Amino acid sequence: MALTASEVASLKSALDCWEWIEYISTAIVILGCVGEFFAEFTHFPKSESRRHKLGKLSLLVVIAGIFGELCATVRTSHLSGLIIANVEQQASEANERAGKAEERAKASDLARIQLEAMLSPRRLSIAQQQAIADSCREFAGRRVLISSYAGDAEAMVLGEQIRAALHGARVVVEFDTSGLLTAGSLLKGVQVSGPNEGFRKVLESSLKNDGHLKIAGPEEKKVPEGSASMIAGAMSFGPSDASIYPRINKGT
Repeated sequence: MALTASEVASLKSALDCWEWIEYISTAIVILGCVGEFFAEFTHFPKSESRRHKLGKLSLLVVIAGIFGELCATVRTSHLSGLIIANVEQQASEANERAGKAEERAKASDLARIQLEAMLSPRRLSIAQQQAIADSCREFAGRRVLISSYAGDAEAMVLGEQIRAALHGARVVVEFDTSGLLTAGSLLKGVQVSGPNEGFRKVLESSLKNDGHLKIAGPEEKKVPEGSASMIAGAMSFGPSDASIYPRINKGT
């Protein structure tokens, strides 16, 4: 756990104090060495006995200075280690917080992208329309009916794009945008109907694989009139697994 600001300040104050003790001890060692120099290499003091005493005293001063240096060095090393460890701990915690923030940002970006995909209009690109046309070209001359709910503007646009793709395959297309109502229920999205079962299967596969559209299942065919789910028919969805896309219904 990282130290508090007051604890760090206390450590730094103690470190400064021990550093001064180290400097003073070094000065004492130098003073003792000077005394030994006079005692050993000069005639000061003139008396031999006094020079001998000066030499002994200087030696004791050197020993005291070295001892002080040793204690101060050990203490300053310990305090410096604590401060450095605290800095490293703070850096580690900061990196961890940054990592978590980055993960949250990525999750937020992913959620935003998914939401944008869900709310983006259903569209077929030129390449996708061409792929659908190529897949259905063998059924040139066949007839299909494309219908969409009158209140779903973006479904109408998608229906027009499907019709354009099928026109490229020379399929005869009738596009009905008057609205889809069956037994008091509202149909959503785009409905493509045709009498030829083989054509329906190929078209369903092409819309799903080439157009990246979801084919509605039986549970998605109808919603009760007046229910909240009716609003979904007028909303814009993107090509995601949660979206409602064209249905391929069997014709007669």
